[in-house]
Amino acid sequence: MRRPSLLALIVCLTVAGGAGAQSLEQQLKDRLLGGSAGGSTAGLSEKDAAGGIKEALAQGVDRAVRQLGAPDGFFRDQAVKILVPERLRKAADLARRFGAGRQVDAFELSMNRAAEKAVPMAANILADSVRKMTVQDAMRHTTGFTYGGGGFGATAVHKAHPGSSLNVARDYDAAGLAAALAATPLLNHPGEVWEYGFSTDVLGLVVGAVAGRSLGTVMRERIFGPLGMAETGYVLPEGGAARFAKALPTCPITGAPQSVAAPAKAPRLEVGGAGLVSTVSDYLRFAEMLRAGGSLGGERVLSPATVRWMASDHMQGIEGGPDRVDPGLDGYGFGLTVTVRRNPGGSAFMGAPGAFGWSGVFGTYFWVDPKEELAVVLMSHVPGELRRRYRVIVNMLTYQAIEG
Repeated sequence: MRRPSLLALIVCLTVAGGAGAQSLEQQLKDRLLGGSAGGSTAGLSEKDAAGGIKEALAQGVDRAVRQLGAPDGFFRDQAVKILVPERLRKAADLARRFGAGRQVDAFELSMNRAAEKAVPMAANILADSVRKMTVQDAMRHTTGFTYGGGGFGATAVHKAHPGSSLNVARDYDAAGLAAALAATPLLNHPGEVWEYGFSTDVLGLVVGAVAGRSLGTVMRERIFGPLGMAETGYVLPEGGAARFAKALPTCPITGAPQSVAAPAKAPRLEVGGAGLVSTVSDYLRFAEMLRAGGSLGGERVLSPATVRWMASDHMQGIEGGPDRVDPGLDGYGFGLTVTVRRNPGGSAFMGAPGAFGWSGVFGTYFWVDPKEELAVVLMSHVPGELRRRYRVIVNMLTYQAIEG
């Protein structure tokens, strides 16, 4: 059986193709059972398939599944999972968007699914929580995790966290990181406060556990390969060292020494929160895919509905927001792994409501403005405070160049 695509941020599923006159329920049943009474190629009984279909339809999948194409679906635990895709600078936070924020199994990683379902060791994390930590929490930085030190805080809870995403990529394997996080106290109860930290790394663990492969492998198969991003990964491509951009030796503002290490060898763990290296052209292909509603060059990675849902504000009832890490984002909400602009004004950045994006700790920055049909990528190695100024400058120059 062909493996299903792990598409990002999916609760409602969309598929491409043509549909006949049968009811949606019967079409789903025929696809899952192979049109026969003998059972499906996924090992499902007719009873299980029927039960899963009814459950899925009751949850609104019928509104999302409009047309059925070539068979490429299966059930597990009585959940409909029909996933049919239509056919070098270090960017430390690219993984937040390329991988962990884009790859979700429709049942095991549905938004209200508890994170420990896919990473059993994480169950200990939830022991003292008001409610369980969900996949949606991991996508929007509301798990309750933070980072350890490094300007994020000096409380005992901060000190108990295992450093940063780059630290854990070097020091842990997947089981070790899950165990370390399970032993780490939460700064906040899940679902209550936006706090930048290990949330996306939790998401990367979940994706790897569900896929049964490393996060980097999943991203190569599902994103980098289809989009032609040949020079994006967790280690420099062959001959990439000579092309790797160097930061200024000292920060122009503070005079403090600064550098960005070239990833000459693969990390111990491919984490969701940091570590990818890429080129301007590769990153722009990814941003343009999002601007175009999930496809590029005839390769569909996400459905248009999924992109719109990802780029919607998911912060209702949540304290705080992305302005905690960048004051220029005052007035922005947060979607699923990306900031989301709420209003025309109220921010240091220009743009239309609905614009979305994110930045990297070493100076990368991207955003998409659907209203203006813009996809913009800034690649720089500026690990200090100056990176925030460059983001605003590039943003303003971009919009001031638009006429009409």
